[in-house]
Amino acid sequence: MKQIAWPLMALVAAVSANAEIRIFVTASSDGYGLTNPANAFQPTFSTVYEDGENVNGYDYADADGNPTGNFAVGSFPPVDAPLGTEADPILIQAGHWAYVWFQFQGEPKGLKLNGMHVGVSVAGSTDLAPVSTAWYVCNNMNSPIQNKRWDGTATPPEYPEWHGNMQTFVAVTAYGLQNFGSDVPWNLYEGSSRIALLGAVQAPADGTVYQLRTSEICYFVPPGDYVLSLGYFKFVPEPATWFVLALGVLIVRRR
Repeated sequence: MKQIAWPLMALVAAVSANAEIRIFVTASSDGYGLTNPANAFQPTFSTVYEDGENVNGYDYADADGNPTGNFAVGSFPPVDAPLGTEADPILIQAGHWAYVWFQFQGEPKGLKLNGMHVGVSVAGSTDLAPVSTAWYVCNNMNSPIQNKRWDGTATPPEYPEWHGNMQTFVAVTAYGLQNFGSDVPWNLYEGSSRIALLGAVQAPADGTVYQLRTSEICYFVPPGDYVLSLGYFKFVPEPATWFVLALGVLIVRRR
């Protein structure tokens, strides 16, 4: 994303009870997320060069407009999906991962989000956590859709630009995220809930509580004030792991 200058956009800060931006997670075991879970940590199948040229931009649809199965959401979480709290976070069982979602609530119709930063920290800390992430580019520039969610380079096979923490998202010429009531399947967006799938997060199953963070949310046309709600979650050890951890604590205490 380094090659794209951050546009001069107004930064909107809190606070109103009528409009809310929610960024939260669900567990991959909950049944929400990609139809092809094998792609959960694959940001895109495309290549985007520094000059903006797109190659193999078929993340959702092929050259004839038929869905490829690479990036599509099988089921979205409900409109009132819980955020979790530090004391009661969303639980991610061992062997699973967290899907990260973005939701408009009460925002003006047609509002276009064209820039933000999203990251993950340990709850109670401002330091970014050593977690694994993947953020979906949704590049369909070579299909009849001829659009993508985010601008920026995308370099296969590892796509280092799209595994960030904190991750920068920019949509200057790209579609971004837009608050409409109709579904946009290629953009992993459900209109009825105003929810979009952003990406996925994985971390060791050691019981650490994490919080989603954002430092900027920007729009082409800023709305009124809003509430920003960010979710909490933790990766839960398997029962045997809990026993080993507890035993270790007892041994340390006896010493």
